[in-house]
Amino acid sequence: MNRMNVRVYLLAVILGAQAACGGGGGGDPGVSRRLAGDPGAAPPPTPTVGVPFVCAPAADLPGSNPGGIEGTGRGVARKVTNLEVAGQTWNIGHASILIDGQPATSEQVVDGLITTVQGTVAPTAMGTADSVVSETVVAGPITSGGSYQLIVLGQSVALTPDTKIDVSPPALAAGDTVAIHALVTANGSLIATRLARRAADLEYVVTGTVSSLDDSKHRFLINALTVDYTGVAPQGFPTGVIHDGDLVRVFGRLTGGNTTLSARDVEFRLATLSGHAGELVALYGYITRFVSNADFAVNGVPITTSAATDIQGATDIHGNLVLALNEVVYVCGTLVSNGEVGATQVYITWDY
Repeated sequence: MNRMNVRVYLLAVILGAQAACGGGGGGDPGVSRRLAGDPGAAPPPTPTVGVPFVCAPAADLPGSNPGGIEGTGRGVARKVTNLEVAGQTWNIGHASILIDGQPATSEQVVDGLITTVQGTVAPTAMGTADSVVSETVVAGPITSGGSYQLIVLGQSVALTPDTKIDVSPPALAAGDTVAIHALVTANGSLIATRLARRAADLEYVVTGTVSSLDDSKHRFLINALTVDYTGVAPQGFPTGVIHDGDLVRVFGRLTGGNTTLSARDVEFRLATLSGHAGELVALYGYITRFVSNADFAVNGVPITTSAATDIQGATDIHGNLVLALNEVVYVCGTLVSNGEVGATQVYITWDY
């Protein structure tokens, strides 16, 4: 059998059946999703979990060869016994695993983690993961919220029936410190995929897009949070300095109430895909920019389609397959020279 060597980087939501590690278990969903004293509210919509979608074999893509094709992917995964992403099962038992920068075991890769997997996959065999990396999107105290909506470090976080809640009764309350994994919508709000309690004395962290940068005062915003980076040397920025629109990860502590984070470190994060033209790409996430069916972005990655692109999945009330801002989609295709993804398949799972 010809082996297809595909290096795959998968930013994934781990959705499966394993119990949580390092926490108090799932808790009672009817209790743990509610702030103490909150009267209750209807949950927000939630993406469909476990959609039966599989990217076409890499051997079917233009430019492929019997030796395989390199690739990059970001998408939804399920954790059952192994890690499954878009129909591809991964053995992560021998992978190098980091969770929030700390070495971890395969058992700690649990439901709801936003995770990146790199490995090699054969067309009809289980993939072998070389590395697994997961990072919390926001960790800090709850400022306010209701049954299905929280404010944490100035970030609006929606809890859905599919959010994995790693807490036990009593209910969460304002002031509790939590760590959240989440998908990001077009307006920067978060749809939580996992929530767990976090020790209050640990450093806070938030990942998001820079806006309202004031370099003279060493301040910028991430949604409603002010970040003060006075005395901080930004890490990993291509030009050495911070710009509006940069995706960053900030570590620090709150000062001046709940609206200003005094940063210890500001790190650059790459929002788009790196790699070589012709590499295989598999994506999952919200449409965060939309111009037309032929020009949009998923999680900040630019996507183009053509008449040959196979678009399937959920339809509108008229039965039409229509792409739009904040829809949740799978995209399969290849990386083109300018960093865009030329989609061969698009599967619409859910309309936000």
